Amino acid sequence: GETAIEIASGKRKPDLILLDVMMPGMSGYEVCQRLKSEPGTQNIPVIFVTARVEVEDEQQGFELGAVDYVTKPINPHILTARVKTQLLLKRQADELREYALGLQDLIEVKSLELVKNEVFLTHILDSLSNLIVILDSGKRIIKVNCAWKEFCDHNNPGLENYGFGQHYISAELFFKLEDATVIEDLMNICLEDGADEESIEYLHQGCTVHDWYLIRITKFILEERVYLAVSHICITDRKTVQIELEKREHELRTVMNSAPMMIHRVDQLGTILYENQADQGMEDDPVGSSIFDLVYPGDREYFKESLKPVYELATVEQFKVKYLLPGGVLRYLLVTASPYNLSNEETQGLLVYVDVTKETLSSQQVIESKRRFQRLSELTKEGLLYFQNSGEILDANRRAIHLLNISMDQLLTSKIENFLPLQTWQKIQTSLLGTPGMELYGHSIRNREGEII
Repeated sequence: GETAIEIASGKRKPDLILLDVMMPGMSGYEVCQRLKSEPGTQNIPVIFVTARVEVEDEQQGFELGAVDYVTKPINPHILTARVKTQLLLKRQADELREYALGLQDLIEVKSLELVKNEVFLTHILDSLSNLIVILDSGKRIIKVNCAWKEFCDHNNPGLENYGFGQHYISAELFFKLEDATVIEDLMNICLEDGADEESIEYLHQGCTVHDWYLIRITKFILEERVYLAVSHICITDRKTVQIELEKREHELRTVMNSAPMMIHRVDQLGTILYENQADQGMEDDPVGSSIFDLVYPGDREYFKESLKPVYELATVEQFKVKYLLPGGVLRYLLVTASPYNLSNEETQGLLVYVDVTKETLSSQQVIESKRRFQRLSELTKEGLLYFQNSGEILDANRRAIHLLNISMDQLLTSKIENFLPLQTWQKIQTSLLGTPGMELYGHSIRNREGEII
């Protein structure tokens, strides 16, 4: 944050600043507040680019003076369009500001002839492709450019003199009267509260088509008089793409929220961009944090390596890791990682989790039991059989195979009750509920030859 302020305050000032909210040390909000409080940096447009999607976060960003608020995941095409729009607006505002300053300088040197030159001002306005309307402090139209005249010829063919002398809002030249309140408020902020610029997106309902416009209101002072320059920038293409992407994103989130398992969407740095509503005991709001912080420390490198093919080769990967839940609770989760790319933006990861803790621990217990059986087999000369509660034989030592006079393959397809009377097997099943490690009783059994062993 401090570095950004130092760069912005230098001799070569940036034309625009892309600012994250969550940064080490000074937050993006603090940086924006500092920039807007200094005369040398207050006119640099700031666009917040952040994973924080709450309305309160966006409102705070605009209240601090940001010109736009872009939430992650970022669509490169939309972000590029927004940046170009803001750069165009800044250039126009700078031109108007420089023009106003130039006029003030001319006044100081008593060169009022150039200031009063109507052709000079008209040339500046007509060189701009956006619709430009200049208002006096009473919000009445005093000058328009050619783009505005062409717009009026198409949408308001009966408009007299392109609205000159009329109140910009109440004459309903661009805005419907029911939509005028918010625009009026922005103008009042510029005129009364000291703000130099305000903007808003607006859907203009024309005679034949409906177009989205970015309305930018810029205040400037000329000959100690306050004026407003209202720029109307068509953003229909960008807005159409944005609305379609938001619709598809909403549909996808609806599907993910209906899923019983937990789902995360992460970027290639591991930042969690979205979590569905399935409750698996994770953090209350992990969005914006690192997915690797939730993984057991010993599994983090393995987790990162397992995700690389998803991003680089667009493959689906499945692996099992331990997750560290609040309170130090460990869970074994089977992760299915798929590439996620809603548009042409950078590939992200869609992680679907299935809790396999019970199955994993059960499998580990079986492995440990087999190890104990093998160690015991090495220490005894007796014949040993290893079997489940259901009676399936899982293993046997060589002595048992010799005594039973049966091959290992035949033994593993048999059950323990094949070698015992039914009543004895029933007693064994009942006794299996007793204390582990206790010798229950002994019983003689016969091999295939009928010999008692």
